[in-house]
Amino acid sequence: MTSSAVQRKVISQNQATTKPPVVAMDPLHRQAVLDCYDDIARDLDPGLALRYGTVRWRDGDPGFIKARARTEGANAGARALLDRLMDLPSDGFDDFVQSLKDVPYNHLVRQLLETQERLKTEVERGEIRRRDLGRRPQEVTRLTANRTGALCILMATFLICAWMCAVLYGSRIHEPTFMAVFPRRLKTFVGREDVFSRVDACLQENQTCLIKGLGGVGKTSVAIEYGHRRAGRYHGGVFWVRLASKRDMCASISLYGLLLIERGVDSVQRHNDRSCESVKYLLKMYLRKSQDWLLVVDEAVSETMKELEFLIPHTFRVTIHVLLTSNEYQRLDNERIPVVDLPPFNENEAQEMFNRTVRPSSKKDRKEIKRLSRSLGHHPLALQLAFSFISATGCSVREYHEKYIGSSEKVAWLDKSDIGQVTNSIRQTLDPHIHTLDQLSPGTAKLLNTTSFMGPDCIPCPQPNSLSFG
Repeated sequence: MTSSAVQRKVISQNQATTKPPVVAMDPLHRQAVLDCYDDIARDLDPGLALRYGTVRWRDGDPGFIKARARTEGANAGARALLDRLMDLPSDGFDDFVQSLKDVPYNHLVRQLLETQERLKTEVERGEIRRRDLGRRPQEVTRLTANRTGALCILMATFLICAWMCAVLYGSRIHEPTFMAVFPRRLKTFVGREDVFSRVDACLQENQTCLIKGLGGVGKTSVAIEYGHRRAGRYHGGVFWVRLASKRDMCASISLYGLLLIERGVDSVQRHNDRSCESVKYLLKMYLRKSQDWLLVVDEAVSETMKELEFLIPHTFRVTIHVLLTSNEYQRLDNERIPVVDLPPFNENEAQEMFNRTVRPSSKKDRKEIKRLSRSLGHHPLALQLAFSFISATGCSVREYHEKYIGSSEKVAWLDKSDIGQVTNSIRQTLDPHIHTLDQLSPGTAKLLNTTSFMGPDCIPCPQPNSLSFG
């Protein structure tokens, strides 16, 4: 016989002797045995169960069970029998019940069958899941331990990753943040989502952008809110500079001096010089050597644009942006800065400001807010003054609107006096405030009335040889 024939014969013999896989007992039947486990172990004589039973035990199991009963007591034998039973195929449960009837153990049979029906009903109702049944206590403990171990491994992996990030970026974690000295955002800020989108596009295309609009329309608050919302994009920092005058510029950048020194910008330390010129130099050096930063310039005027040109690089990189606010067009390096016009509020933004400043509006409020907003030209500053007055005094929107209309005649003469570039709606909103202040504190109102005739310029003193001196 050839070797190949021998191999085929051996394979055929192995296939003939191979037993089909044993199907484990159904979880529901296993659970029924587990629920009655202690009662059966207490009352069952394992010798009788083996004598009368028709259960197909594995080789050696009956002897093992009887040995446990002889050496450790009947309860130990009964427990060994039940443990072996739950490892048998599904039909082992029915055979075991039949053996209990033959002994007879009628009370155990009744208990097992009632438990089986109860579990079946609970599964059908969805009160318990079939896959959760049939686990021994030690199996549940092992499953819990496995899950706990997996969770511990996951947590350990997370901690290792966090430690690696801390090692890689630890130097940046302890760096002082420039947002600490950036102006705080307004709690009453609302709307302007379309403006933010236009500013994003403007900066992306041009690196510089100017928010332009009337006085009181909200240019500064928009710039502050934009800086806070977009701070995550600028890892180099977000900076704030006021350019209404050189004095304002020095005051606004003064707090950056210490932060820049801590970052090592001043390599020679400059002997801790905190003067305006020293801080300007530090800020200039940082901006020219760094990238991914945003410089917000508020109230820019043509007289101070040279100060801005001193601070920023002459060659702009894609990752650095300058956002300005101004009432008029501005030039940087003799080139006009691209503009995003800031319009007044729309009616939805006026309603939202009322909700945030005063209270959630009712249907009646919304109708009156719409009328008041139209009368004020949807001007943000005028609306802010109006809503602050309503919040402080508790009057209704309609009552305030009537006060506003009544005050328009009292201040009409200001239109003929050419006093400043203040819109009529703002001037009219001030009158109800002054009237209320007069009732609360007459002395304060008198002081305001007196100072209202004073301008920002110094009053010139007459010379001794002047005709008016004497």
